Amino acid sequence: WSIDQMKPLHYNNFIQKHRHSSLFHQKIKVPNIYESVLILPLYAKDEKIGAILLMSEKNFFFTRIIQNMLEVLAFQASIAIKICYGRSQKG
Repeated sequence: WSIDQMKPLHYNNFIQKHRHSSLFHQKIKVPNIYESVLILPLYAKDEKIGAILLMSEKNFFFTRIIQNMLEVLAFQASIAIKICYGRSQKG
């Protein structure tokens, strides 16, 4: 959803709210122990590149200030990836 919509997705109380649903596919063995989850899409202009997934066992870990800072870093990473990927495609 985050990649398709190009919008961040933020969860607090993830274990309590999503006790019976995993964040990952069943084949990926990640324990459901994370209270705070933040998914940041990577995109440049309208090109979807991927996403960054950040998790913490601490509830309410990603405050609004931290989330804003990470969104800026994700945007900068998106531009850097697009530039580097574009150069490798030309050569």
